[in-house]
Amino acid sequence: MRKGNAFHFIPELIGDYVHVMEISRDPNRLYIETAVNTLHMAASVFEAFEEHSITQRKREAAWALQEEYEKLKEERYEHYTEEMLRKIDLDYEKVKDRISKGQFRSKEVRKFIKCLQDELFKAVDIFNKIKMDSDYPDWAKVEEVMRRAWHDYNKLLTIYIEEDEDNGEA
Repeated sequence: MRKGNAFHFIPELIGDYVHVMEISRDPNRLYIETAVNTLHMAASVFEAFEEHSITQRKREAAWALQEEYEKLKEERYEHYTEEMLRKIDLDYEKVKDRISKGQFRSKEVRKFIKCLQDELFKAVDIFNKIKMDSDYPDWAKVEEVMRRAWHDYNKLLTIYIEEDEDNGEA
């Protein structure tokens, strides 16, 4: 033992020696202190076990929540297409008359066209990712839908640009 450590350890030994000598004279006190120390040890073991149990329950709860989240995420993806199409159909019904009248400068029509452009761009992006998956058997459909999506996207851009050039006059 190094000198520095010994000087820190010696007072503890002396304190323990005095305590042991004091307790050895009174066996009843020794038993009581031993029982108290045993209860302290039992409490610390119990706390450690409780912490372990709580941690285990938290892990199980986190796993269950993660599993539920994954299910909800899958359901959201499944329903996203339907909801998006329903929303586009509803929005189209709202602006159909204005589009028929050539009111492309209308805020609602411009917002609807921008939404269509965004959704078409998303579709192209998704189909590009599908294209990377070489196992997909029906490439002709993917390529046809991509071609149409780009065509429609470009047409919407043309409508937008021509409307700006005409300054809203049809």
